[in-house]
Amino acid sequence: KGEDPVHDPTDPDTDRWAFVHVLNLEEKWSHCIFLPVPFGTESESAMSLGISGDGSDLFVIDASTESVVRIDAQGLAVEMTESVRGLYSPKSRPLAVGPEIVYAGMGDSVLERGRDTLIPNAAFIVTTPTASLGVHGLELAPDGRTLRIAHGSSISVLDMPSERVIATLTSPDGDTESFLGDPVGDRVDLELEWII
Repeated sequence: KGEDPVHDPTDPDTDRWAFVHVLNLEEKWSHCIFLPVPFGTESESAMSLGISGDGSDLFVIDASTESVVRIDAQGLAVEMTESVRGLYSPKSRPLAVGPEIVYAGMGDSVLERGRDTLIPNAAFIVTTPTASLGVHGLELAPDGRTLRIAHGSSISVLDMPSERVIATLTSPDGDTESFLGDPVGDRVDLELEWII
């Protein structure tokens, strides 16, 4: 569709495309949605994606190039690309998509950006009395009200309309890196501090 090719950083003579591969298992078809430059030009391990609860929008972040794209998941086309200063990371950024807001983990903070505009509008950190907590994973309830934030050994459950932590859960084995679904554990007092 006229997009410029993405070059493999280890072999500048080999053109390749950064893309999202879409599968429809019910109708048995697949489709590639090609991403615009600079997606995929730096580090594949810095890419992350998230889909809205209604299945209409897919978001892709390339933290190594500070780029965000919104894809029409029904129309199978890129709708908008935005550069977000400060998003840089050599590793992927956690991502959660709500009805109006897209959340991205950035170290010890969570950046909010408008789902329709991709423009950052706020950021916040979750803290204990002695330190801020790193953001390792994000999961948002389909209604966009409850956001779970995985830290190293705990999960903060936030009620977004009231902007407060309603529960903190600890993982039985002390690791929440890859576990956000149905967490169980002990309640711990934390507070939510808005920084923007």
